[in-house]
Amino acid sequence: MTQDWIRSERLRLRPWHEDDLDVFAALTADPQVVRYVGDGQPLDRAQTAYWLEQANRNRRRWGLGTHAIIERASDRPIGWAGLIHNDNAPAPMAAEIIYALAPDCWGRGYGSELVAALVDWAWQQRGLASLLATVDPDNAGSIRVLQRNGFVFEQIAEEADGAKTAYYWLGRG
Repeated sequence: MTQDWIRSERLRLRPWHEDDLDVFAALTADPQVVRYVGDGQPLDRAQTAYWLEQANRNRRRWGLGTHAIIERASDRPIGWAGLIHNDNAPAPMAAEIIYALAPDCWGRGYGSELVAALVDWAWQQRGLASLLATVDPDNAGSIRVLQRNGFVFEQIAEEADGAKTAYYWLGRG
């Protein structure tokens, strides 16, 4: 059994297992879940398998990465979250926080609980000085979660593809 990376009151994060592919593929194929992820397009099973492989590779390389979110009461995977290496974040003292939850888990406070646990881990276990969060400016729910956890708006940038991204930062202290 794989050891949990992070635990909170109702959630735990652990590395991806091969047998998570079906659940993760269902999440990444759901237009509601991926609306604000990447280019907003659902992924097929092969793309999802590649993402899982990359997530575990990044975790081994950087000590950071995307993990499965497990609802402790049901022991079911309900999304993904993690701290990832980001070339735009000043290394080695910063990382980017990412997360997504299944729609049946929205509005239950899981996002705020999750972000608080990730921030605590970043400060206590990793010694990071700051965290970056990038979010679609239309994703009001995630913006509220970030603000509740102390993240401060910095700017909206236009990406090469014309998409807009809002940048939020959280510094320790």
